[in-house]
Amino acid sequence: MDATPEPPTQPEPLPADGRGEDTARAPGAHGSPDASWQSLVRRFAAFSGLVGEVSDPLEWGMDLIEETLSDADGEDPSTERFTRGYVTFAGEPFGVETLRESAPADERDDVVRAALSSAIAAPLHTDIRPGVPTEHDGSDPVPTEDFADAYQDYRSAMRAVFDDVARATVETSPATSDSGVGPAARVTARGTTAQYVEVAGRALIVTGPTDLVERVQVAMRPIRNLLHDEDGPRF
Repeated sequence: MDATPEPPTQPEPLPADGRGEDTARAPGAHGSPDASWQSLVRRFAAFSGLVGEVSDPLEWGMDLIEETLSDADGEDPSTERFTRGYVTFAGEPFGVETLRESAPADERDDVVRAALSSAIAAPLHTDIRPGVPTEHDGSDPVPTEDFADAYQDYRSAMRAVFDDVARATVETSPATSDSGVGPAARVTARGTTAQYVEVAGRALIVTGPTDLVERVQVAMRPIRNLLHDEDGPRF
């Protein structure tokens, strides 16, 4: 992963948080201000600064499919992060998370292991759902599978993921003053890698197939929303 801050650029202006002509307004409802939209504006302003993104997704055969701005969870500052989720044309997930504050040194290994576990387990979450009813001989719909059995399979698979990640070795590297890149940590299991690096005063966690994590360039750019629906940003 090559994570390099780009030359400073002028960030896209954010709407004001409810004062005068620049009040943020969600489309519809006769143009009246929407509370959730104003909340989003305030959260964007609080997280202002540089965040990570794949420099050129198309070069690597990726589509951006998710953007999420997460608030801090209690006393853990590492939970306040801006996430961009990509998927390759082959269906492989690739994630870039920007932590507003870097993780404490004694927690860095736990943070990168948790990111790897989440990346490996993500496909399992889509498999644990009640069976979809289907028609059977013209009678009442019946489930396609037993949900309890599926849940037990899911728990077993998750335990195996956690065991594999716990056994994996976390590789670390010190800060390099000439490049402006801070301490880094990296862990790999099941062909998936999570890499943590401190850069531009923040921390990045990149997850995905090992060969992509090693080669994809991640740029640090001013925070902005890249995904939009008709009614505004997609988060």
